[in-house]
Amino acid sequence: ISNLDIIFLSLLGGALGILFMIPLRRYLVEREHGKLRFPEGTACAEIIKAGDEGGGKAKTVFAGLGLS
Repeated sequence: ISNLDIIFLSLLGGALGILFMIPLRRYLVEREHGKLRFPEGTACAEIIKAGDEGGGKAKTVFAGLGLS
């Protein structure tokens, strides 16, 4: 793998991370503010759990991205 490939994949991963977090932050952090003790940590945990569980949970994350 060339250095250019590594740079491209790093930039792509960063951009996708930002694109996923913008719509999810609105729901998981702003709407749940005051109800949760650590809303940012809870939001990150839900995303990690969805990725680990795969299948239906991951589809929900991608559907949310598509709707936003």
